[in-house]
Amino acid sequence: MIKASPNQNDIEKATKFLDSLRRKLMKDSIKFEQAAKLFSDDKLTKGHSGFFTDPDGSMKVAIDKTLDPAVYFVIDTMKVGRYSPPLQYRTDEQKEAVRIIYFKAKLSPHLANLTDDWHRIQSAALAEKKDKAINKWFIKARQDVFINIDSTYDHCKILE
Repeated sequence: MIKASPNQNDIEKATKFLDSLRRKLMKDSIKFEQAAKLFSDDKLTKGHSGFFTDPDGSMKVAIDKTLDPAVYFVIDTMKVGRYSPPLQYRTDEQKEAVRIIYFKAKLSPHLANLTDDWHRIQSAALAEKKDKAINKWFIKARQDVFINIDSTYDHCKILE
């Protein structure tokens, strides 16, 4: 299926619409989460009320490591609780689009704790548990099952 890319007229219409939506957001006529659910076409953020998420599903995103550099530079100039003007960007499918960014909150650097970092701690614990299960299976399976390992991994100690 071939989909047409938006033309300059479409981009201008979207920019005008988002500019009026931004004014409503700033007047508290509509909440950001509600606006995202009603008007967003972005598959990555629509299901999370318009917010970016970390790969582990957390909405507490390390902006300097996780987000697109263009988003980082916009957020870096914003104050918490503010909305960006409509910004043009390229989607993952390389199509032109327009969006508003809402800088909801900023956490100061801190030691990890269960209150602020539950998702990250849970994700790390789950990843460690999966690694242990795979390693345990591998140790057991290599005695019973023929496993062909490419010579590029000869240096790997786990495989001995």
